[in-house]
Amino acid sequence: MNIKPLSAQLRAALARANPEAAQVAAAGRMHVTAAGDDVAELLIYGNIGASWWDDESVTAKSVVEQLQGIEAGTIRVRINSYGGSVSDGVAIHNELRRHAARGAVIDVTIDGAACSIASLIAMAGDTVTMPSNALMMLHAP
Repeated sequence: MNIKPLSAQLRAALARANPEAAQVAAAGRMHVTAAGDDVAELLIYGNIGASWWDDESVTAKSVVEQLQGIEAGTIRVRINSYGGSVSDGVAIHNELRRHAARGAVIDVTIDGAACSIASLIAMAGDTVTMPSNALMMLHAP
């Protein structure tokens, strides 16, 4: 069985059929933006690794591609994820540590949750900040 993500056309048709649901943000997303001079921000919101349910998950490939060529002195990573694919999470962690080895400061903030493999990604930070109402869950610590 080969299950594929919903196509853009099918998502558009579903949005036309239920306009209120179309206003809800996608389950996962990742992007890198310039947050200031010598600062880049990596947003990791949603499932880690490819998902058959949608194409909005955060994959290792997408993170590595987005960070290619980034020479920022500080990379701010914001996380809100319940986890997902272990191999993708390990690769994301290792990519962040490669940037740290080249001199970048990795500054992680857990905006909501960093569960399962997302907690390992959080550990790539030189600093990790969590508001008192945020959640980190580790398997068998």
